[in-house]
Amino acid sequence: MEQRRIVPGTASIYHAKLSVWPGLIVSSRQSWGGGDVVDLCGPAQLAQRLAQPNHWGNFRSHSNAEQPSQRMNLKIHTFTTGPVMTNSYVVIDPAANVGVIIDAPPDSQEKIVEALANAGVTPAALLLTHTHWDHTADAAPLQQHYPEMLIYVHPDDEYRLVEPMRHTGWPLPFTIQPVAASRHLRHGDRFTLGSIGFHVLHAPGHSEGSLVFHDEANRVAFSGDVLFAGSIGRADLPGGDFEALMRSIATRLMPLHDATRILPGHGPETTIGEERERNPFALDWEGYLA
Repeated sequence: MEQRRIVPGTASIYHAKLSVWPGLIVSSRQSWGGGDVVDLCGPAQLAQRLAQPNHWGNFRSHSNAEQPSQRMNLKIHTFTTGPVMTNSYVVIDPAANVGVIIDAPPDSQEKIVEALANAGVTPAALLLTHTHWDHTADAAPLQQHYPEMLIYVHPDDEYRLVEPMRHTGWPLPFTIQPVAASRHLRHGDRFTLGSIGFHVLHAPGHSEGSLVFHDEANRVAFSGDVLFAGSIGRADLPGGDFEALMRSIATRLMPLHDATRILPGHGPETTIGEERERNPFALDWEGYLA
Protein backbone atom coordinates (compact mmCIF):
# COMPACT_ATOMS: atom_id res chain seq x y z
CA MET A 1 0.00 0.00 0.00
CA GLU A 2 1.47 3.32 -1.04
CA GLN A 3 1.70 5.71 1.88
CA ARG A 4 0.97 9.41 1.62
CA ARG A 5 2.55 11.79 4.12
CA ILE A 6 -0.08 14.20 5.43
CA VAL A 7 1.17 17.47 6.90
CA PRO A 8 -1.18 20.31 7.92
CA GLY A 9 -1.15 23.06 5.31
CA THR A 10 -3.44 24.91 2.94
CA ALA A 11 -7.02 23.66 3.18
CA SER A 12 -8.73 21.91 0.29
CA ILE A 13 -12.49 21.65 0.72
CA TYR A 14 -14.50 18.57 -0.26
CA HIS A 15 -18.20 17.73 -0.35
CA ALA A 16 -20.06 14.43 -0.49
CA LYS A 17 -23.66 13.51 -1.37
CA LEU A 18 -24.49 10.37 0.58
CA SER A 19 -27.44 9.77 2.89
CA VAL A 20 -27.18 7.22 5.70
CA TRP A 21 -28.66 7.16 9.21
CA PRO A 22 -25.93 7.18 11.84
CA GLY A 23 -26.06 5.28 15.11
CA LEU A 24 -24.44 5.08 18.49
CA ILE A 25 -22.46 2.38 20.19
CA VAL A 26 -24.01 -0.12 22.54
CA SER A 27 -21.06 -1.10 24.64
CA SER A 28 -20.64 -1.88 28.30
CA ARG A 29 -18.26 -3.82 30.45
CA GLN A 30 -21.25 -4.27 32.70
CA SER A 31 -22.44 -6.81 30.15
CA TRP A 32 -19.37 -8.95 30.74
CA GLY A 33 -18.73 -8.12 34.39
CA GLY A 34 -16.26 -5.82 36.06
CA GLY A 35 -14.53 -2.66 34.99
CA ASP A 36 -15.85 0.79 34.23
CA VAL A 37 -19.32 1.09 32.77
CA VAL A 38 -20.56 2.71 29.59
CA ASP A 39 -24.35 2.89 29.72
CA LEU A 40 -26.34 0.89 27.20
CA CYS A 41 -28.11 3.54 25.17
CA GLY A 42 -30.50 3.31 22.24
CA PRO A 43 -32.70 5.95 20.61
CA ALA A 44 -35.54 5.69 23.15
CA GLN A 45 -33.24 5.97 26.17
CA LEU A 46 -31.29 8.80 24.59
CA ALA A 47 -34.45 10.76 23.82
CA GLN A 48 -35.47 10.48 27.49
CA ARG A 49 -32.06 11.70 28.60
CA LEU A 50 -31.96 14.63 26.22
CA ALA A 51 -35.42 15.71 27.38
CA GLN A 52 -34.07 16.34 30.87
CA PRO A 53 -33.25 20.01 31.53
CA ASN A 54 -29.82 19.11 32.91
CA HIS A 55 -29.07 16.28 30.53
CA TRP A 56 -25.44 17.33 30.03
CA GLY A 57 -24.75 17.37 33.75
CA ASN A 58 -25.71 13.74 34.13
CA PHE A 59 -23.04 12.48 31.78
CA ARG A 60 -19.75 13.86 32.94
CA SER A 61 -16.30 12.39 32.80
CA HIS A 62 -15.12 9.14 34.32
CA SER A 63 -13.07 9.63 37.43
CA ASN A 64 -9.89 9.06 35.42
CA ALA A 65 -10.83 11.38 32.56
CA GLU A 66 -9.22 14.73 31.88
CA GLN A 67 -5.90 13.40 33.16
CA PRO A 68 -2.90 13.60 30.83
CA SER A 69 -1.06 10.35 30.19
CA GLN A 70 2.52 10.60 29.03
CA ARG A 71 4.30 8.19 26.72
CA MET A 72 7.79 9.15 25.66
CA ASN A 73 7.59 12.82 24.69
CA LEU A 74 3.84 13.06 24.04
CA LYS A 75 1.01 14.00 26.39
CA ILE A 76 -2.51 12.68 25.87
CA HIS A 77 -5.48 14.33 27.58
CA THR A 78 -8.77 12.42 27.68
CA PHE A 79 -12.20 14.03 28.09
CA THR A 80 -15.54 12.25 28.37
CA THR A 81 -18.57 14.45 27.64
CA GLY A 82 -22.02 14.57 26.12
CA PRO A 83 -25.20 12.53 26.56
CA VAL A 84 -23.60 9.22 25.55
CA MET A 85 -20.27 9.76 27.33
CA THR A 86 -18.08 10.15 24.26
CA ASN A 87 -14.31 10.38 24.56
CA SER A 88 -12.24 13.06 22.92
CA TYR A 89 -8.47 13.35 23.07
CA VAL A 90 -5.87 16.10 22.92
CA VAL A 91 -2.40 14.91 21.89
CA ILE A 92 0.44 17.35 22.56
CA ASP A 93 4.12 17.34 21.66
CA PRO A 94 5.52 19.74 24.30
CA ALA A 95 8.95 19.93 22.71
CA ALA A 96 7.57 21.18 19.38
CA ASN A 97 4.70 23.07 21.03
CA VAL A 98 2.14 21.48 18.70
CA GLY A 99 -1.00 19.44 19.23
CA VAL A 100 -3.99 17.76 17.63
CA ILE A 101 -7.54 17.01 18.72
CA ILE A 102 -9.16 13.63 18.13
CA ASP A 103 -12.97 13.83 17.89
CA ALA A 104 -15.22 16.66 19.08
CA PRO A 105 -18.19 15.38 21.13
CA PRO A 106 -20.96 17.58 22.53
CA ASP A 107 -19.84 19.72 25.44
CA SER A 108 -16.14 19.03 24.78
CA GLN A 109 -15.04 22.41 23.45
CA GLU A 110 -14.53 24.12 26.79
CA LYS A 111 -12.42 21.29 28.20
CA ILE A 112 -10.35 20.96 25.03
CA VAL A 113 -9.70 24.69 24.80
CA GLU A 114 -8.70 24.84 28.46
CA ALA A 115 -6.24 21.96 28.13
CA LEU A 116 -4.64 23.48 25.06
CA ALA A 117 -4.46 26.93 26.65
CA ASN A 118 -2.80 25.49 29.75
CA ALA A 119 -0.22 23.87 27.49
CA GLY A 120 0.23 27.02 25.42
CA VAL A 121 -0.61 25.12 22.24
CA THR A 122 -2.83 25.98 19.28
CA PRO A 123 -4.06 22.77 17.59
CA ALA A 124 -3.10 22.27 13.97
CA ALA A 125 -5.70 19.61 13.27
CA LEU A 126 -8.91 17.93 14.34
CA LEU A 127 -8.80 14.26 13.38
CA LEU A 128 -12.20 12.55 13.24
CA THR A 129 -12.45 8.81 13.79
CA HIS A 130 -15.91 8.97 12.18
CA THR A 131 -18.79 11.43 11.91
CA HIS A 132 -21.66 10.22 14.07
CA TRP A 133 -23.00 13.33 15.79
CA ASP A 134 -21.77 12.31 19.23
CA HIS A 135 -18.19 12.58 17.88
CA THR A 136 -18.57 15.77 15.82
CA ALA A 137 -21.09 18.11 17.51
CA ASP A 138 -18.35 20.53 18.61
CA ALA A 139 -16.30 20.36 15.40
CA ALA A 140 -17.66 23.61 13.95
CA PRO A 141 -17.30 25.59 17.21
CA LEU A 142 -13.75 24.35 17.61
CA GLN A 143 -12.87 25.41 14.08
CA GLN A 144 -14.39 28.82 14.76
CA HIS A 145 -12.23 29.10 17.87
CA TYR A 146 -9.15 27.91 15.97
CA PRO A 147 -9.65 29.24 12.41
CA GLU A 148 -6.31 27.83 11.20
CA MET A 149 -7.12 24.32 12.42
CA LEU A 150 -7.69 21.76 9.66
CA ILE A 151 -10.34 19.04 9.91
CA TYR A 152 -9.43 15.57 8.65
CA VAL A 153 -11.94 12.80 7.86
CA HIS A 154 -12.34 9.78 5.61
CA PRO A 155 -14.25 10.79 2.46
CA ASP A 156 -16.91 8.12 3.01
CA ASP A 157 -17.94 9.76 6.28
CA GLU A 158 -17.88 13.43 5.30
CA TYR A 159 -21.55 13.74 4.35
CA ARG A 160 -22.59 13.93 8.00
CA LEU A 161 -20.31 16.91 8.55
CA VAL A 162 -21.81 19.04 5.78
CA GLU A 163 -25.44 18.16 6.64
CA PRO A 164 -25.33 17.05 10.27
CA MET A 165 -28.98 17.60 11.17
CA ARG A 166 -30.13 15.32 8.34
CA HIS A 167 -28.19 12.41 9.77
CA THR A 168 -28.79 12.42 13.52
CA GLY A 169 -31.03 9.36 13.49
CA TRP A 170 -33.63 11.01 15.68
CA PRO A 171 -34.50 14.61 16.63
CA LEU A 172 -32.01 16.36 18.89
CA PRO A 173 -32.92 19.29 21.19
CA PHE A 174 -29.92 21.26 19.93
CA THR A 175 -28.48 22.22 16.55
CA ILE A 176 -25.20 20.92 15.18
CA GLN A 177 -23.49 23.39 12.88
CA PRO A 178 -22.29 22.10 9.49
CA VAL A 179 -18.59 22.13 8.74
CA ALA A 180 -16.54 21.07 5.73
CA ALA A 181 -13.50 18.84 5.93
CA SER A 182 -10.17 20.41 5.08
CA ARG A 183 -8.42 17.19 4.07
CA HIS A 184 -9.28 13.54 3.47
CA LEU A 185 -7.49 10.64 5.11
CA ARG A 186 -7.38 7.14 3.61
CA HIS A 187 -5.97 3.78 4.60
CA GLY A 188 -2.19 3.79 4.58
CA ASP A 189 -1.79 7.56 4.96
CA ARG A 190 0.53 8.97 7.58
CA PHE A 191 -0.22 12.09 9.59
CA THR A 192 2.87 13.78 11.00
CA LEU A 193 3.16 16.87 13.19
CA GLY A 194 6.27 17.34 15.30
CA SER A 195 6.84 14.00 17.01
CA ILE A 196 3.14 13.14 16.67
CA GLY A 197 2.88 10.46 14.02
CA PHE A 198 -0.16 8.38 13.11
CA HIS A 199 -0.50 5.54 10.65
CA VAL A 200 -4.07 5.84 9.34
CA LEU A 201 -6.10 2.62 9.28
CA HIS A 202 -9.44 2.54 7.46
CA ALA A 203 -11.66 0.25 9.56
CA PRO A 204 -15.23 0.29 8.18
CA GLY A 205 -18.10 -1.55 9.78
CA HIS A 206 -19.38 0.80 12.46
CA SER A 207 -19.54 3.50 9.82
CA GLU A 208 -18.40 3.54 6.22
CA GLY A 209 -15.40 5.76 6.86
CA SER A 210 -14.31 4.81 10.36
CA LEU A 211 -10.62 5.45 10.98
CA VAL A 212 -8.12 4.26 13.57
CA PHE A 213 -5.09 6.45 14.30
CA HIS A 214 -2.12 4.26 15.25
CA ASP A 215 1.04 5.66 16.83
CA GLU A 216 3.50 2.81 16.33
CA ALA A 217 6.35 4.46 18.27
CA ASN A 218 4.29 4.87 21.43
CA ARG A 219 2.08 1.79 20.88
CA VAL A 220 -1.16 3.73 21.09
CA ALA A 221 -4.19 3.45 18.81
CA PHE A 222 -7.24 5.73 18.86
CA SER A 223 -9.94 3.28 17.81
CA GLY A 224 -13.08 5.42 17.66
CA ASP A 225 -16.12 3.15 17.83
CA VAL A 226 -14.47 0.14 16.21
CA LEU A 227 -13.16 -1.62 19.33
CA PHE A 228 -13.91 -1.07 23.01
CA ALA A 229 -12.86 -2.60 26.31
CA GLY A 230 -14.88 -5.79 26.31
CA SER A 231 -17.03 -4.95 23.29
CA ILE A 232 -17.19 -3.64 19.72
CA GLY A 233 -19.01 -0.88 17.86
CA ARG A 234 -22.56 -1.27 16.61
CA ALA A 235 -22.97 -2.56 13.08
CA ASP A 236 -26.76 -2.90 12.91
CA LEU A 237 -27.50 0.61 11.65
CA PRO A 238 -27.58 1.96 8.08
CA GLY A 239 -24.00 2.26 6.94
CA GLY A 240 -22.93 -0.43 9.39
CA ASP A 241 -21.78 -3.87 8.32
CA PHE A 242 -21.00 -6.61 10.83
CA GLU A 243 -18.79 -8.62 8.49
CA ALA A 244 -16.88 -5.48 7.54
CA LEU A 245 -16.43 -4.62 11.22
CA MET A 246 -15.12 -8.10 12.03
CA ARG A 247 -12.78 -7.93 9.06
CA SER A 248 -11.56 -4.50 10.14
CA ILE A 249 -10.78 -5.67 13.67
CA ALA A 250 -9.13 -8.86 12.42
CA THR A 251 -6.98 -7.26 9.73
CA ARG A 252 -6.38 -3.73 11.05
CA LEU A 253 -6.23 -4.07 14.84
CA MET A 254 -5.37 -7.65 15.76
CA PRO A 255 -2.00 -7.51 13.94
CA LEU A 256 -0.92 -4.74 16.33
CA HIS A 257 1.37 -5.54 19.25
CA ASP A 258 -0.36 -6.94 22.34
CA ALA A 259 0.94 -4.00 24.40
CA THR A 260 -0.74 -1.44 22.12
CA ARG A 261 -3.04 0.77 24.17
CA ILE A 262 -6.52 1.16 22.69
CA LEU A 263 -8.06 4.57 23.41
CA PRO A 264 -11.68 4.16 22.29
CA GLY A 265 -14.57 6.48 21.49
CA HIS A 266 -16.44 5.36 24.61
CA GLY A 267 -15.43 3.77 27.89
CA PRO A 268 -12.05 3.04 29.45
CA GLU A 269 -8.84 2.30 27.63
CA THR A 270 -7.68 -1.26 27.05
CA THR A 271 -4.94 -3.09 25.15
CA ILE A 272 -4.87 -5.29 22.08
CA GLY A 273 -3.62 -8.18 24.20
CA GLU A 274 -6.44 -7.85 26.70
CA GLU A 275 -9.09 -7.77 23.97
CA ARG A 276 -7.49 -10.68 22.15
CA GLU A 277 -7.84 -12.76 25.31
CA ARG A 278 -11.08 -11.48 26.89
CA ASN A 279 -13.31 -9.77 24.34
CA PRO A 280 -16.47 -11.89 23.88
CA PHE A 281 -16.45 -11.08 20.15
CA ALA A 282 -12.98 -12.56 19.62
CA LEU A 283 -14.40 -15.77 18.18
CA ASP A 284 -16.32 -13.73 15.61
CA TRP A 285 -13.34 -11.78 14.32
CA GLU A 286 -10.99 -14.80 14.43
CA GLY A 287 -12.89 -16.16 11.45
CA TYR A 288 -11.62 -13.21 9.42
CA LEU A 289 -7.95 -13.51 10.36
CA ALA A 290 -5.69 -14.09 7.38
